[in-house]
This record gives sequence, C-alpha cells and structure tokens, in this order.
Amino acid sequence: MEILQNKHKKIAELCLRVLGNMSINHEGKEECIVNKVIERSYTYLIAGPGRSYEDALNTSLILMSCSIHL
Repeated sequence: MEILQNKHKKIAELCLRVLGNMSINHEGKEECIVNKVIERSYTYLIAGPGRSYEDALNTSLILMSCSIHL
C-alpha cells in the first residue's frame, strides 16, 4: 500500500491522460459524460500543493473534449 501512495501523483497523471485520449472520439466522450468524468476531474484544476501543470493540462483537455459534445 505504501508503494501506491508514493506513486499516487504519477498514477493520477496517467489516468487523466488516458481519459483525455478517450474523450477525443465520440464513444469516449459519451462514456466520459455518462461516468461524470468532468465533475470528478475538475478537482485537478484547482491550484494546490499536489497539483502539477500536467494535471491541469490533462484535465483541461478532458473538459474541452467533453464540453464540445454537450
């Protein structure tokens, strides 16, 4: 469990990147909207000690890709 806690930031970054890639095509956008990915990933845009530039960039990609579909 400790190993996962040490890698949490990298895992979160990679998950956001995967979701961003998913949201590029129509089916992925639909899946992201159904699973409320916008709502859940929004916290990575909030400035704080744990947020990285990559987190904000990946989250903004998700928000833009999904909101175009809405």
